[in-house]
Amino acid sequence: MTKRKTDVASGRAGTVSPSGAAAALTGDLFGPAPLLPGEDPQDYAAMGARLREAIQPEDFVDEIFLRELLDCSWERWRWRRLKTQYLALGAQDAVEMLLFRQEVEDAGGLARQWAMGDPEAKATVQSKLDRAGLTMDAVHGLALGHRITMMEQISRMEERLEDRFAGLLRTLDSRRAQRRQALMRVVEVVRSDKVAEASPAGALAYAGR
Repeated sequence: MTKRKTDVASGRAGTVSPSGAAAALTGDLFGPAPLLPGEDPQDYAAMGARLREAIQPEDFVDEIFLRELLDCSWERWRWRRLKTQYLALGAQDAVEMLLFRQEVEDAGGLARQWAMGDPEAKATVQSKLDRAGLTMDAVHGLALGHRITMMEQISRMEERLEDRFAGLLRTLDSRRAQRRQALMRVVEVVRSDKVAEASPAGALAYAGR
């Protein structure tokens, strides 16, 4: 008997046999994906798949690191998207302010249409900016000036997440290096035993066991 399962945490999807169910259910131990309304589970799964391909987890502890890295990376890019959208919202307010200063009728409505990408509104706004000797840099500068505090806070959140991501990678690399060193010590012990057994005295001692 098999069942269909999508492992969002790891980005894997497919048919899971009973013998492989335990491994496939690993993602369930970490809880649901930390998605906000409007965020695409497939994008989260795709990011998880790319991270899995890059990290190549070897055991359960590596799987924990994979989930931590995935959630950290997802949140970092979320803040980056939010910063872009927040500045775009500020641009609409800035356009409205600039139009209001030029005593444009229904400046708010025109700014909303401009933000929605209406071609006629965009042409009208550009004409008003040209007449005032302004460019879109003035719009974005005004928008940033009114929202600089929040933008700085978002940037600090991004930096913390970047530091956490880098720290997780360093810890994972250190753990793997220690594991490789332990394996090399085992190999050296086995190799030494084989060399001892291959010597005449060692062969006699081995035969007498």
